[in-house]
Amino acid sequence: MNDMEVFKDIMNCLFAIGPFVTIAGVLFLHDVKKDRMTAGELRMLRWLQCFCGPEFYQNITIVTTKWDELKPTALRKARDRLEELKSDELAPLLTPTFHYQGAYLYNHGIPGGGVAETWDEALDFDSQMSDRAAEVESLSTYDTAKHLR
Repeated sequence: MNDMEVFKDIMNCLFAIGPFVTIAGVLFLHDVKKDRMTAGELRMLRWLQCFCGPEFYQNITIVTTKWDELKPTALRKARDRLEELKSDELAPLLTPTFHYQGAYLYNHGIPGGGVAETWDEALDFDSQMSDRAAEVESLSTYDTAKHLR
């Protein structure tokens, strides 16, 4: 499927459900185990920029996943890579120009979503399932003044 077909599918879906729902936002998922964003992910980020426009970036949440699958050394490397992503590929969405509020960055499986200055470990998928669920539930009351940018 090429990009135009994907775009048409998305627009057809939005047109079909538009009368019945209000789109509140977009979740963009990124696997932190990847060294780089794929070409498709980069295209999707650019598409979100164009489709939403900076006045709606605040309705986009970028969710990084699979932190619990990383051992301590790999976790530190992934955090370093996340910092690079924040200053490169994600920067236009996280820190738009003028007075607009940027997208949110949430690190799923990290206590507090990774908003603390330092964090060393992820919540285990199997043994800390209820803690992980509580973290997701807390997104509805997520403190926007403290979220990562």
